[in-house]
Order: sequence, then C-alpha cells, then structure tokens
Amino acid sequence: MVMNKKFSKITVVLFALAVILPVMCSCSFSAKRQVGRTAGRFATKVCNPTPDVLDYTDGLSRDYKNSFKDLFNDDNYTYEQELFISAMIDSLEYEFVSRPTTVNKDKAECTINFFVADLEKLKQRDYQEIQELTSAVDNCDRKTITIDVELEKINKEWYVTNFDDPKFRELYSFFYDMPVIGRGTLIQTAEKLAKAIIEDDSDTVVYLIGPNITTEQSSCIASFFDRDGNPSDEEKAFRDAVLGTMTYKIDEANLSIDGVSGYITIEISMADYETLAGKTFQSIQEITDAVNACGTKSYSYKCNFIRHTFDWDLLNVDSDEFAAIMNYKRFSISLEEPDVTYNSTTDETAEFVNYVSKEFGVKMLKPKAFRG
Repeated sequence: MVMNKKFSKITVVLFALAVILPVMCSCSFSAKRQVGRTAGRFATKVCNPTPDVLDYTDGLSRDYKNSFKDLFNDDNYTYEQELFISAMIDSLEYEFVSRPTTVNKDKAECTINFFVADLEKLKQRDYQEIQELTSAVDNCDRKTITIDVELEKINKEWYVTNFDDPKFRELYSFFYDMPVIGRGTLIQTAEKLAKAIIEDDSDTVVYLIGPNITTEQSSCIASFFDRDGNPSDEEKAFRDAVLGTMTYKIDEANLSIDGVSGYITIEISMADYETLAGKTFQSIQEITDAVNACGTKSYSYKCNFIRHTFDWDLLNVDSDEFAAIMNYKRFSISLEEPDVTYNSTTDETAEFVNYVSKEFGVKMLKPKAFRG
C-alpha cells in the first residue's frame, strides 16, 4: 500500500513536469523570439538613423535624447558635411553574433556586430574636394563595433536600455568628425603666398585673394608693395638687399581646418634692417653690405583662408602681421650728402680786377674787404 502511494506521487510529479516543461520552454522560446524581433528592428533603425530610433529605447536622460535628436538638425551641417554623413550612413550594416540571446525574466541581452566605414582610415588621407571623400567612404574597409544590447520588458514590450553606451557614440562619431578637405591644397597655397612675399610678387597675392577681392584689400596690397611708388636708387638697393636675405617656413603644426575655413602660419625671416635706423651711407654698395651684415629677424603671419570647392582664398591680407613683414618698404635709407664747399687756391678777386682793367681799359682797385 505504501509503495502504491509513493508510486502515485512520483507519477503525479512526472506528469506535472511533462505538462509544465513544454510550457516553460515555449515561454522561454517566445520571450527570446520577442527580444530578437525587437533587437532586429532596433538594429535596423540604428543603421538607418532617425530620431525614431528612440522609440525602441528606455531609460535615457532628457539631455541625451535632445543631443541625439540634434544630430539630425540640418542647420548644424554644411552641404559637404551632409554629403559625407549620408555616405557614412550608407556604409552602416549589422549582424547578430552567433552566441545565444539570454533572457532572465524581464531582462535580456543580445550581442550585435555593427559595421561602418573606418573613420580613422579615412582621416589618414588628404582630399581635395567632397566627391573624392565620399568615393573613399564607398571603398573604405568597414570597422566592426560589437555591442551587447541590453533590453528590458516594460508593460509587455521590450525596450533597449543602454542606447547611451559609448560604443553607440563611437558608431555615430562621423556626425561630428568629418575628415578635413583640402589640407594639402592649403599648405600649397601658403607656399605660394610665402614665395610671393620673398619675391616681391604682388600679382600672385592678388590672385590668392581670389575673385572676390575687395577695394580695401586692393588698396592694402598697393600700399604694402608700394606698387605706385617711385623709390630712389638707394631705396631700391636697400629693398633688393632685404629681399635677398628673406627665407620662409610653413608651420604645418599650426594648421587647422574647420569645414571650409582654415588657417596656417608662415614664418618669414629677413635681415634685421631696423638696426640701421639713423645711419647714413656714402654709396649704394655700402647699403647692400650693411643689410647683408645685419642679424636675422623672423615674423609670423597667421594666414586665414576660406575654401571654394578646390581653392583656398586668402582673407586677412590687411592684418597687422602682414603689414609688419612688408614694413621694409617704408624704411628710410639715405646716402650721405657730399661736401660741396669750394676752397680756392688762388686769389680770384685779384684775377677779376685784372680782367676788367684789361678788357675795358678801366683801372680798378682791389677792395681790401674782398681780398682772399
């Protein structure tokens, strides 16, 4: 009888397990399927980003939501940035990692690989214009960013709760970190400007300002280069001597590009001619020799540019730094005045009296006051 009771209990337990286990497995499978479906929709939205991706998330701060929405404000971007961002979005893809999705009551986690054009590799190249950059995006290797996506069941629906994970920020870094365009061209433009300065080539400076040159800029160039001046021989010799001592250096470490705006510093070195202030010289050659004997002084010029497609146009030719470089054109230099005092070796008064007496037959007495 006791055996029958034990057997009956075991039978009941086994029967219960036979009924409950399939139900439990079915519930677990159903939960994983729901999590997988939500995660898939979320990942699709991540790869086609709009503010709507926030509809699949929960637990984010208001500031984070606002900053994410601000990524899609067209007013924040130039035309070139919009083209780049669009190309990067087209490079986004995802896949679920083979490891199983884990579900623990109302919390779950699944691992997703996201793929995006490798921004760091793109930044290692130089681009002359935006089409060159977008083509590079299309052909660039993809970077893999693996993210453990965390979900939570809230009111019978699953939501992603870690969309503020730093890896998502890394995935979307292209929104605010576009590779620069025109770095090499900017350096080349600075080289042309520096050469124009040390070669006294005002026409090239006008060209580098571009077609939108203003009347004020034209006046500055005419003044700095003394285009309408009429220098004396000694001034010409001085200026040529100073030009002969000029060298330049492009400071690539002091270069910055922000969209279509950029700057770079050039350094012009020349004879420290100001040490000759107040001195006079007896010959042209003496002026040249004095300039060549001077020490060296350097001037820094931070050149501001704006880019129009390919070309960088100079903006600040009217700056004090540029004026300081060109001040040698205004430096006063002069030759020593010759001594024109005439010291006679003969008594010219006596000769004059003798001449008049002989020529006109008139006797003249030499005044004592004029003797000698």
